[in-house]
This record gives sequence, C-alpha cells and structure tokens, in this order.
Amino acid sequence: MNEKQHEQFIEDYGEVYNQYLFQVPIEDIVYNDKSQTRAKGHVTGKQKAIGRSIKADGQLAPITVRRLASGKFLGLDGLTRIGGAHEENLETLMVSTLENEYLNLSQDDMQDFIDSANDHPPSSPSTTDDIEDQVRKRVESGAFDRGAGCTYQQHKKAWMKHAVDKIYSLNKRSGRSKESISNTVSKVLNGTIVSRMKNYTKGAVNDSESAVCFVKKNNSFSWSPKQGASGTKDNDVACHLVYCLQTLRNKIGSIWEEIHRGECLNHVVVVWYDALAGKESKDVVDFKKGVFEKVNKTTINGKKIGLVFLPQIKEGEYKEDLTKLEEHLSQDFLSQLRKSRKKK
Repeated sequence: MNEKQHEQFIEDYGEVYNQYLFQVPIEDIVYNDKSQTRAKGHVTGKQKAIGRSIKADGQLAPITVRRLASGKFLGLDGLTRIGGAHEENLETLMVSTLENEYLNLSQDDMQDFIDSANDHPPSSPSTTDDIEDQVRKRVESGAFDRGAGCTYQQHKKAWMKHAVDKIYSLNKRSGRSKESISNTVSKVLNGTIVSRMKNYTKGAVNDSESAVCFVKKNNSFSWSPKQGASGTKDNDVACHLVYCLQTLRNKIGSIWEEIHRGECLNHVVVVWYDALAGKESKDVVDFKKGVFEKVNKTTINGKKIGLVFLPQIKEGEYKEDLTKLEEHLSQDFLSQLRKSRKKK
C-alpha cells in the first residue's frame, strides 16, 4: 500500500489495524514479477534509492501481503521496496495482512487496492502501460460488468461511466484526465474484438494495413495510385475514406465542392466501421446499411457517387470474405466514369 492508504487505515481501524501489522524477515517475503500489478514489472531502476530511503528514514507504509501455508508471505504490492530492502541488506520490513485477514477483500476489491497503491507520488505514479493493464484485467475478468451491474452491450453509457470513474479513482496522481482514461478504455475494448472483426488504418497506399491499400489491390474500377491516401485521384476517380457518419457528411460536402469546381467528376466513398469498441457484428451491418441508404440517394449535379465496403466481420451470421471488396457501383456511375475516361 502507499502512504495515503496507510494513513486512512490508521484513521478507520486504529488498534485493530495494529493487530495485522508485522515486522517480518526479508527472507520470509516471497515475490516475483507475476505478482506485480505494474504492466512492465516493478520499478527496478528505483530500488536502490528506495532501499536507502527506508534505511535512513524508516518505512512510511507497509507492504500488502497474503500469508502462505508455509508461514511465509506473498508480496502483493511494494515490490520495489522489497527489492530495495534486499539491495541495502535490510533485515525486516513492515507488512499488513488486514486486507486479506480482516477486511476479506474480494478479488475485484483487492485488485483495486493494489492498483491504487501503485499510484505513488511523485517518483513512480502509474504509467500509461500500467493503466492499460488495469483496464484490460477488468475487462477480461468481468470486474467492470460486475461493478456497473451490466455489460457494455446492455448499457454502454452506464458501463463506460463506471469503468472510467473506477480507473480514474485508482490513478489520481498519474495526471490523467477522465477523457484520457476514456480513450484508454476504448482502446482496450477495441483490442478485445480484433479476433472477431478486422479494422483498417487511415494511412497511405503503401501502408499494408490501410483502407486505401486494400482498395488499390482489390477494386474493379482501375484505381491504382502509386502514392496518396484519402481523396487521392487516379485514372479519373477519387477515393474518400468514410468510417463514421460524421465523416460521411464531411466527405459528401467535399465531393460537392470538387464536382462544382470541375476538379474531379467521379468519386467513390470507401466505407468501414472504425469505432469497434464494444460493438457486435450487427452494429457494423447496421452502420453500412445507413451509409448505403445515404449514398444511394445522393446525386450532385447529375453525378452519382460510387460506394465500396471493406470486409470486417470474421465469423458468425454476418461473416464476410476478407479478401473481397463489396462494391456498389450503379450503372449511372459506371457510365459517367466510362465517358470521363474516353474524353481523356
């Protein structure tokens, strides 16, 4: 635990707390990186300084441990302090078993306590990796579901609020805003669905994971630029990336301007669903349906817009062929494209 938690325990439990505080020999504290909550292991670079501090000024807060059947103690936090004590040849460290033997913290509550303990000021607060790891553990274990009383799919807003509030409360010294933590939660959620749905980057055609690279390799309308990204024109066609409804509205506005200026008359919107956090296959299907309805009825100065969907769904009822574009190129669009190319 950290100093703030220690002070809170003294205030809340007084003499009861003292009954669960022990000075134990260093050799009786078992620890390894697997028991450490930090994403990249304990802060080994600070061990020696921490050990010297304990030797000179005393230990400011005990280490949370669990008593083992062997009579030894498993260190659940404070591993940098334990390592520092070894480096400085200290004989004992103060430990606490209150969390396990008196409070009987649940697995979820113990994980919260340990993560909060690692948010030290100012030398080693939780890092970005630590916070991502905290989120990932709670997503995979279902802790967020239990805390929110619902799954993400059942009540996205309530679930997200609980998740952000929980992680924020554990990392107040890290300097992260709630918006930053919300972005981290969304990033982790995206990572949990990679096995079910494919996403694309918004990079240039030379990026093998980009949307435009996939279109270049798989389209039937001979669009094959050597470089460029969204909006790039090749062979009298410009392709525009659309990954949410807001970008669709913006792209249609840009296409309208280009057609009116006579810069390019043939445009294709390349569509996929980028915000996959917490989404199911049906959400992707519904998004694409909404885009199709919007583009299908759009005509600008008598010109139709082409539409292609990138494949994303890897399994289940809506499974797609991940090697093929789903092209919706009306006869009107293909006719105007042929006419444009003949003029060239």
